Amino acid sequence: MASGTGLFDQNRLDWDGELLAALDVGREQLSPLVDLDAPASGVGEPFRSALPRLAQVPWLPALGDGACNSVGSGCMGRGRVALMVGTSGAMRLLFAAPEAQAPWGLWCYRADARRYLVGGAISNGGNLYAWMVDTLRLAKNPELEAALAALEPDGHGLTVLPFLAGERSPGYLPGATATISGLRWHTRPVEILRAGLEAVAYRLALIYELLRPLASPEAQIIASGAALVQSPVWTQIIADVLGRPVTITATPEATSRGAALLAAEALGLLPDPALVPVELGPAFEPDPARHERYLAGLARHRRLYRKLLGRGAF
Repeated sequence: MASGTGLFDQNRLDWDGELLAALDVGREQLSPLVDLDAPASGVGEPFRSALPRLAQVPWLPALGDGACNSVGSGCMGRGRVALMVGTSGAMRLLFAAPEAQAPWGLWCYRADARRYLVGGAISNGGNLYAWMVDTLRLAKNPELEAALAALEPDGHGLTVLPFLAGERSPGYLPGATATISGLRWHTRPVEILRAGLEAVAYRLALIYELLRPLASPEAQIIASGAALVQSPVWTQIIADVLGRPVTITATPEATSRGAALLAAEALGLLPDPALVPVELGPAFEPDPARHERYLAGLARHRRLYRKLLGRGAF
């Protein structure tokens, strides 16, 4: 968790002395640095009396949910990229290395003393889907999923910037707002929804573009999150936009599973969480023709982003 403060030198595994001095923050004001292999034992009063069974139970330091999700999804090493779309979304790569640095536009955290977590996150995922369904007065049911599937890729003439909650990766513009460009009299609500789902896929594609050089050439993309599990159409859109197969994990509550595996490793009950097999679900194969159409849509998306938000990097 220390690596998420911005005050931690991740490669030296210590607080950044120069930065602390510039901010006039003393080490004594910060928590002691510990890794997962140094659990605290038991609890103090008044909890010891109230919860006697926990008196000698080891307590591990807090873990980031992103790292836990990657471990729980079986995404350890450069051969598997974790894709998660729940309320928000993310793409991450978890790997062991002596040092690491995130490409511009992504972030880099420590999962523990041996592993780094590099990736990007978006603030608009399943929450965008829910907002559009509610605002456009659509019924979220199998008929809606079928109507979305019946539409042609990027066939609606719309370009969406899906920033209802601002932008995180890769441009980091918290004040960015959502835009729907290209509306006409004949535009239907389901087409607006489809354009929104494609726009989220474009944002993930921009993250994947930056993350891909760090992964193995044929790395698998393993997906989790209720938004994708509940919408195979959206998962297929993402596979087509990325031009890569996307496999849904069959493991429920991947984040909780990852926390349990890392705890077992820290307590010496498990040599490596990567050795524990993970059950995978269906794989969504990309369609080359749809991928080509989405490349044109992504280029249009980028042009609108640069025109309205004034950023040329992404």
